[in-house]
Amino acid sequence: MLKNSLNRNQKGDTIIEVMIVLTILGLALSISFATANTSLQNTRQAQENSEATKYAQSQIEALRAVACVNGVDDCTPPLQLGTDAPFCLIPSGITYDARDDVGDECKQGVDNRYKITLERTNAATNTFTATVVWDDIKGVEQNSVTLSYRP
Repeated sequence: MLKNSLNRNQKGDTIIEVMIVLTILGLALSISFATANTSLQNTRQAQENSEATKYAQSQIEALRAVACVNGVDDCTPPLQLGTDAPFCLIPSGITYDARDDVGDECKQGVDNRYKITLERTNAATNTFTATVVWDDIKGVEQNSVTLSYRP
């Protein structure tokens, strides 16, 4: 008799209540995952942009160094670097014609994802532009960083 009275007073969760709790937990976890994924993509994009800016700055610095090494007093880049064809400067200071997408001299990064070009954009003012182009994190579009330099 005592056993029957205990069973009647005990109450448990119904299947509907359990399903509601599981749905709420699933929704909360999916929102957390989406937020974390978006944050990770934004962080990666910022890292890639920072790395590309570093490569563009290194091309400008190499241009300045080559110009000063050639003995020009005002460190103006020499005319052979001021051609209208895009180029880049590799560590030995030799220019490489980057018009054709061959060779790795004008590419940087772990997997050569950053294509670097240096170009004289204005002959009158001797202005140079360093451009770095790479595929975005999703691989759908291309991102770019452009820096200008005028001695």
